[in-house]
Amino acid sequence: MAKYTPDGGPEQTKGAAMRHWGDTPDGGLASAKEAAMSYLGYRMRTRLEMERHLQKKGFGDAAINGAIDMLAEYKYIDDLAFARQYIVSCLRFNKWGMKKIKYELSLKGVPPDIFEEAAADADYPASDIILSLAEKKLKRPAGELDTAERKKLFAYLLSRGFSYDEIYSALTF
Repeated sequence: MAKYTPDGGPEQTKGAAMRHWGDTPDGGLASAKEAAMSYLGYRMRTRLEMERHLQKKGFGDAAINGAIDMLAEYKYIDDLAFARQYIVSCLRFNKWGMKKIKYELSLKGVPPDIFEEAAADADYPASDIILSLAEKKLKRPAGELDTAERKKLFAYLLSRGFSYDEIYSALTF
């Protein structure tokens, strides 16, 4: 049931009132900056991730663009730095190949040219990663494998984002 104020109008709930960022004198820019800085407190973000987050919060385009421009000016948002860090993290901890990393970065809004520049800087020991994944999957060194084991291993490594050529050159059968 709706609640009403003494003047007869509907009572505003906290959530509804928070959706009117544009009613402030600065068009919600200060609030957008504050929300953006809070969102950056957890990890680095791409420009597109920040834009989506601020849109979801209900900010207008002017406030979103102003906040993102300020963050980019101070290098709080930098897609190239984000891509470099993401690549290193995925290689070290997730043990993904470059194809999967490129796909995941594209979902986060990193353009292909920025990915290529970041990937060029990365130390990418594909064969070492492939061998360690193969040994972990097989629970033994990847030596003599029958056809079924080889197919399963190739499918697994392809799903991790490695190319056929990388897999074949790392695992000499």
